[in-house]
Amino acid sequence: MTPTIPVVTPSGSDFQISDLDDLLNRLGESLQLDATRRRLAEERYKTVADWIERDEAFFKTALLNVYAQGSFRIRTTSKPYKRNEFDLDFVVHLDFLTGKNYDPMEVLNQLERRLRENDTYKGMIERKNRCIRITYANDFHMDIMVGCQETYYEPNRIIVPDRKTKNWTASNPIGYGDWFTGRAQLAPKRQEILQKAYNARNLEIRASENLPATLPYELKPPLERAVQIFKRGRDVYFYGQEDLATSSIILTTLAAEAYNGELSVFETIDRIITHIEQKSRNLWGGIEPFVIPNPANPKENFSEKWFEDRKLFVAFLKFIADLRRTWEALKVGANPTLRESLLESAFGENRIKRLVAEQRNYRDSFEKAKRLTPIAQAAGLGTLNTTATVKPTFEPAPVQNQPARRFGGKAFPLHSTQFSAGTNYLQQRWIDETYPGVFTCTVRNGVLTCTGKIKPTDDCDEYRICIEYVPGAPPQVFINSHRINPGKRIHMYSNGALCLHYPPDINWKHHTSVAAYTIPWIAEWIVCYELWKLTGKWEGAEFTH
Repeated sequence: MTPTIPVVTPSGSDFQISDLDDLLNRLGESLQLDATRRRLAEERYKTVADWIERDEAFFKTALLNVYAQGSFRIRTTSKPYKRNEFDLDFVVHLDFLTGKNYDPMEVLNQLERRLRENDTYKGMIERKNRCIRITYANDFHMDIMVGCQETYYEPNRIIVPDRKTKNWTASNPIGYGDWFTGRAQLAPKRQEILQKAYNARNLEIRASENLPATLPYELKPPLERAVQIFKRGRDVYFYGQEDLATSSIILTTLAAEAYNGELSVFETIDRIITHIEQKSRNLWGGIEPFVIPNPANPKENFSEKWFEDRKLFVAFLKFIADLRRTWEALKVGANPTLRESLLESAFGENRIKRLVAEQRNYRDSFEKAKRLTPIAQAAGLGTLNTTATVKPTFEPAPVQNQPARRFGGKAFPLHSTQFSAGTNYLQQRWIDETYPGVFTCTVRNGVLTCTGKIKPTDDCDEYRICIEYVPGAPPQVFINSHRINPGKRIHMYSNGALCLHYPPDINWKHHTSVAAYTIPWIAEWIVCYELWKLTGKWEGAEFTH
């Protein structure tokens, strides 16, 4: 019987990021706008803003600002389920007098008119209830809301046109964003605890030696992650019945109301669910729709549709009850297979399967790095031994490895001094005796060439290597099985030869043994390189250059 796995760690000074919290963080990261798309969105909304600002007919004298609102502003973007486009919201903020001198529908008409005058936008426009939507295929759609300053004294509070009522409705996107950000921010000591747990959980693992070191997810406030995940759960639950789906602003507001500084994303969502369950009950224990005012402008009621159509409220409660069942099953502990099944049902099968595989690979890389690190750190110090199968070890073995500092300068040429034909055959005999059956050696035109395969540890790939030796000169060693970009950081010369030692450190002579010096160094280099691919850091002795 598989033992249960605790998934919740108290958010105290001993807080650790559990496997489940790690997976939830990965989920949130996978749903948000990546840096490239975010820059593209910023560029496009600035272009739209510039186009509106240059309108001589209406906006040039009335426009105060164009800015982001909603998930883009508060960093809770979440890619909709089975859709390509992100929903991004922006505000065209006009002055106080415009709201007094113009009918709300006229202001909305002017926004649509100006956008349709642009050849790029005119085929991408759709009018919604309170905004004009511009759809950029396969990237995102931009909902542009126009609003006028409500009073002289509160510049952030605005009134916006509502097509359904043909009137103004109150709002305050800037104030709301500031309120949410304040709720999400942790106290300095709590932030320090979370940062410590994040650092302990994540080792810098690289997907490729050609990429900079990356982490599986950035450190974000747990409330931001919780909102991303909440919206994803909403999208999956209401897939195929989107007309019943609860709005993002309701989920975000209730989440921020509930948040109390938890460090665990799992605990944060658990608290949000409890808060909603309690809030939906009236004084007499009945279940009734409730008002959710904009905390930055109480005139705006985010839940007004619940009172107009009760089935929307009922659907919301069913979604919360379904999420509660999932959370309770996770809270008591579950084996990994059941845990993954629960998360797949709540947040999408394919995405969770992919994230679980990524988490497993990351954890395997972490464990691999821990095993390789001691060997790599001992490389070049003369504290390792090498077995007859060319494996470095801390235990006694046929070869005592020699100290050496890695180097990455200009490649030195093959040359011979006082050539002795017998030296090549002596070196070949030492190699065959020390590493029986590992290398194939030939002598031609005064050059000893040895080829073979080296797999220093079970955590390393097997490498086909070629040693070229001319008596009296340091051997040159090449990797034939892997395509590796040469560079100083990995101690490889520009011609592809490994720089196994700093040449001035060793006076290489005819009797300096390739078997005792060069071959153990090759094994050490491979271990250091395999670890470098994971961490981006070269361990072991090296010459500073």
